[in-house]
Amino acid sequence: MVMSRTEKRKKTLELLHVIEEKYDRKGKGPSWIDSVPAEAYAELWKLWDVQHGSITPKVTKKFASREEEVLDWLKGGYTVAEIKQNTGINETCIRTIKLKNHIAVPPKFRSRMLPLDDQELIITLSKTAITKYFGVPFTGYGPTDAKNLAKTGYKYESLSPAEALHWADIKDGALYLTEKGLFRKHGLGSYEHMNKGVI
Repeated sequence: MVMSRTEKRKKTLELLHVIEEKYDRKGKGPSWIDSVPAEAYAELWKLWDVQHGSITPKVTKKFASREEEVLDWLKGGYTVAEIKQNTGINETCIRTIKLKNHIAVPPKFRSRMLPLDDQELIITLSKTAITKYFGVPFTGYGPTDAKNLAKTGYKYESLSPAEALHWADIKDGALYLTEKGLFRKHGLGSYEHMNKGVI
């Protein structure tokens, strides 16, 4: 199969991108490519699939340490402004990383359900989630709400803005309630869309 000049250029750029990821050009400056062993090119050309126009097998995605740091903050439920405040990284850069990796930032948890007996503490996302999961009318106001909730074995407590929990603040193994149900936390990547079953 004969490739056009455009196709060859595209292929070369793709190979260079793979080499950059594999040999890590961090801190090497413009001449970093000179330090890549010649065997690397030969190896990558062998991996080139002419028929499908791709490199096989797929090279594992490698993030720069700064990008990994931003991803950890995002997965931990921190907003762009909070990440900028904590790390000093430019907001545009943070938003770009967020969009590029399709990260849905978990919201802050602003309330909790305190058990009245031997049940576990539940960190809750909203009053709507409580009503939906426990099946009792609940607005968070008045003695009637407290009575309705007591039948489920829990007492509601609203957290102040300063006490609101980021996803990263919730310990692994803790129960948390969203409008999609009750779940148990298993690491930063286990927010509701990662959970297959309801507790």
